[in-house]
Order: sequence, then structure tokens, then C-alpha cells
Amino acid sequence: MEVFTFWLRADLVAICLAVWAPTSVFLEDVRLWLLQLGLALAVCGSTYGLCDGLAGSKESELKTLDRNRMLRTIVNSAFFVWCLSLTGIGAGFQHLWVIGALLYGISFFLAPPFARKYPDMPWHFQSLNGWQEDFHVTVALADLAFIIMAYQVVLAAE
Repeated sequence: MEVFTFWLRADLVAICLAVWAPTSVFLEDVRLWLLQLGLALAVCGSTYGLCDGLAGSKESELKTLDRNRMLRTIVNSAFFVWCLSLTGIGAGFQHLWVIGALLYGISFFLAPPFARKYPDMPWHFQSLNGWQEDFHVTVALADLAFIIMAYQVVLAAE
């Protein structure tokens, strides 16, 4: 279980950095970039501190979140909205930002803290796919919109 807990913590902390990194493309002021990095590291620290070793096979059966998981969800969600807003400001809220933001919004409600309460859909096959996979597909599509947008920003800067 120790190895599992280590990788669970690493995964959850890495998500904070994955949310922060794309935002940095859209920050032109170095002071704002450093502030954003400091905030990302604070979110990483709080996420690490709010992780617990209780995750296991029964984790997916939880219908409500305990205090630490709820706090972690709130901290990470607030940080995500902050990063999304900074990206929108930096990119001028163009159509790709709107598409990506909508897809991220949908994925938020497909995320594990919420999807545990939903019944399986017709396209879900037990032990093959479910809400977790729907979440990742939606995030991947949103990421694609933001990658294309970041690429356009970098090209325009040259």
C-alpha cells in the first residue's frame, strides 16, 4: 500500500502542475508568471498535505467525499478556474478558449468526485470503461483546443 500511496500523491500533485503549465504560455508579465508559479507550488503543497492513504479498491464505491477529499477538490477547482481565467485573458477569450472552457466545464462534472453518483450509461462496459474514461476523453479534447490555441499564440509572437 505504501507504493500505491506514493504514486497516488505523485499523480494528484502532478495534476496541479499540469493545470499551471499551459497557463504560463499566456502570461507576458514575469511578475505575474512568478506569482502564478508560487500559487501553483502552494496548491501542490496543499494537495500533497490533503492526500491520505485510504484510497484503494473501495475508493470507487464512495458516494460522498470525506473532509480532506472535499477540501482538495475545492482547492484544485478554484486553482483551475483561476488558471482558466488567466488563459482566457491572455488569449482574448477567442473561440478555441470558449470550446476548451466548455469541455473542461463538462469534464468537471464527469470527474471522480461527482461521477460516483451517476448511473452507468449505455456505452459504459463494466471493467472496460465508465465515467472515469469519459472524464479523460473530455479533458483530452479540451486540452487539444488549448494546445492549438497556445500554438497560435506562440506563432503570432514570432
